[in-house]
Amino acid sequence: MALQKNESVVALSGAANRDPAVFSKPDRMDIARPDLRPPSFGGGSHVCLGAQPARIEAEIVFGTLLRRLPAIRLADKGQPQWRQSFSLRGLTSLPVRWD
Repeated sequence: MALQKNESVVALSGAANRDPAVFSKPDRMDIARPDLRPPSFGGGSHVCLGAQPARIEAEIVFGTLLRRLPAIRLADKGQPQWRQSFSLRGLTSLPVRWD
């Protein structure tokens, strides 16, 4: 399908890595899912300059969280509540508990 003059294209990054033809459970959050190609920081010559600092920050935040609260668990292991948005995916909340 070719684009016609004056047509628009909308990139819905919230749909990334959710193709049911590629992933058996595309709507399930699985941080260990193989063969992901996250679009969050771009790639090649267009890679985001903040990508590496963001990865380092995330490693520090999650490492510190798990060290300080080793018993942290999801409070509700049912279906998470997703924010209603057609462009970006995200949770409305993620309740946790620790003992």
